[in-house]
Amino acid sequence: MQAHESQRAVLVVSDDESELKVIASILEKAGVHVLATGFGAAAVQRSVTHHDAIDLAIIDSPKTHGAVTETLQALHEMWPSVRMLFLWAADGDPGEVGPAGHVRRYLRKPVRRAQLLGTVLKALDAPSTFAA
Repeated sequence: MQAHESQRAVLVVSDDESELKVIASILEKAGVHVLATGFGAAAVQRSVTHHDAIDLAIIDSPKTHGAVTETLQALHEMWPSVRMLFLWAADGDPGEVGPAGHVRRYLRKPVRRAQLLGTVLKALDAPSTFAA
């Protein structure tokens, strides 16, 4: 699917291929252009390629904390005001993750389809200086 000027683009970062497919399917059915990728260098490369098109980064809870830290630092350096949505396992604590100055929202996993879609659309519509 190609991104169109009126179409919103979301970078989805996860180390779980099945999570990437589920999230991409939900968002694409709502007309959102999805760029799905893994953590680290893969996420950075994918976001560099589509720098102007990305409106939101969805960060899935990683299997290793270092993977998310490296990815977030790189994304923050490239786009200081990028909106972020974190999907976090019930036993995880996303409170210390992510650089300040972003629209940051958190959803505890498992996430329902309607909850994910509603939160994504709300984050996309929020001013870039809004903090959640």
